Parts: sequence; C-alpha cells; structure tokens
Amino acid sequence: GDQICVKPQAPRNVKVLSTNHNSVLFSWDPPILIGGCPIEKIEVTLSMQSNKTIGKRIVRKKMPVSRIIFSAQTLNPQNQFMIEKLTAATKYCDIRLRCQNKVGWSPASAAVNNVVTSGPLPPSPPRRFRVRSITSNSATFEWMAPSLDGGVPLLEYLLEFTESVPRKQQSVEKNIEKNDFIQRMVKIKFPCNEYNLTNLRG
Repeated sequence: GDQICVKPQAPRNVKVLSTNHNSVLFSWDPPILIGGCPIEKIEVTLSMQSNKTIGKRIVRKKMPVSRIIFSAQTLNPQNQFMIEKLTAATKYCDIRLRCQNKVGWSPASAAVNNVVTSGPLPPSPPRRFRVRSITSNSATFEWMAPSLDGGVPLLEYLLEFTESVPRKQQSVEKNIEKNDFIQRMVKIKFPCNEYNLTNLRG
C-alpha cells in the first residue's frame, strides 16, 4: 500500500561555521525521523539583539529580523546554508530551523544565540558615475549606489574635483599666466544620487 507520511521531527545540531561582516554560515543535521517522505524546504528565523541601559538595568531587546526559506534542492550535500545581508558588528539570537515535507512543518530546532557579525568594511565604489549634462558654467553628475555597503547603512557620498584657478605672475619680460589647482570636496547625503556643480569657470 501507499507509504504513510507524517510531519518530520525538528532539525538537529544547528551550528555556526563562520561569520563575516554581513553573513553567517551554518550547518545542521536532518531530523532522525523525516516523516517517511523527503524534506522539501527548510525555514530559518532569527532576531537581532540590542542592549539598552535604563538607569542601572540593562534591558535586552529582541527584534525578529528575518524569515528565510530554502528549497531542499538549493542546499549543498553538507547541509550548510548561509544567511546574508546582515548588519556588521551586530548580535543575532534566537536562530531556529524548521523543515518541511509534503505533510507539513516540523517543530523548531533548539535556538542558537550570541552570533556576532564582524566589524564593517569600506563599501565598494559607487557604480555608473557619469556626467549627465553640462553647460558653460555647470555640470550635473549622477551615479548608482555601490553593490556592497560593507555591512552597515551608507551615510554619504564624497564628490572630489580639482579646480583650475588662473594666477597672474609679473616677470621682467612679460606676463606669464599660471594656474593654481585647488582640491574641492562636496559631501552628499545618501540616498541622493545626483549633484549639480554650479559657478564653474567657462
């Protein structure tokens, strides 16, 4: 007759293999009893932990931040999975795993706590920086956000340029015109992705 399937037991031995500034690699073992039919999906839930000092008390707050579902086909043979797009230098807790077969979801695994991502890295350069328009005394630039933020939210862009300023110098024979080169810098708040430089010399 047909094989009878039931919901699987909880996944076992959820462990952290490695962390970096914005991701954590885990391993896990399947349940002892998978319920008589193949595991189709696993679900990962995690919370971000923050400590707040109120008077002399430290109050720990947990905020659920993610619920990720992997299909069994995407998991590698070592039963490893990576959670990405995390925040740098942040403590995560209450990380639990469930698995699903065609009947339903298992109970959650035991929680993994005190997983801390490493400190942030510098972001990658902005993408597609270009001059959008130019006039006799102004130029408008535009760009796209970097593909990698380094694990923390971006704050601002720095637009640097060199301005050539004429300088007249009296000599015995004739006027010699030289240029002074002045470094300029403009700070532009994220997420703005364009800037108009005005009062430029023609």
